[in-house]
Amino acid sequence: MKQTEVKAVASWPEIDWTRPWYASVLAAAHAVNAAPDWRAALNAQAGAQGLRNARGLPLRFVSQAALPDGQAYEAFIDASGSVPTRDNLHDFFNALVWLSFPRIKAQLNALQAAQIALAGIGKSRGAARDAATIFDENAALIVVRACESAAEAPAA
Repeated sequence: MKQTEVKAVASWPEIDWTRPWYASVLAAAHAVNAAPDWRAALNAQAGAQGLRNARGLPLRFVSQAALPDGQAYEAFIDASGSVPTRDNLHDFFNALVWLSFPRIKAQLNALQAAQIALAGIGKSRGAARDAATIFDENAALIVVRACESAAEAPAA
């Protein structure tokens, strides 16, 4: 199998993994997408990477049914290390981002949980939770690294 080929889960539409916007999660996709039980494969990868939430609890992906009625999603992840994961592409890609950018996800989750602890759950999330959710679900990051020639370049 070529690096850009990933077998799709039968119930999901084909994903064109050659698209450049998937590059940052491609390695995680290779590890889990072709597995017979993708949630178990997610947990195997999370365990192999030693992923933890901001409280230091081991991260694992669980069925949405594990989320107790009335408990906020973000607070549950913070308190348990368990990420409720439905059988859909939204949650599949969320899990790939957890595997690919665990420190960012842990910090966003900690921010969400802290805001919930401070203000509770209301009709709206509030400004901080809205900002964290928008960043989490819509942000584009440009990752660059410094090089010697950049350090020597004259300031404009």
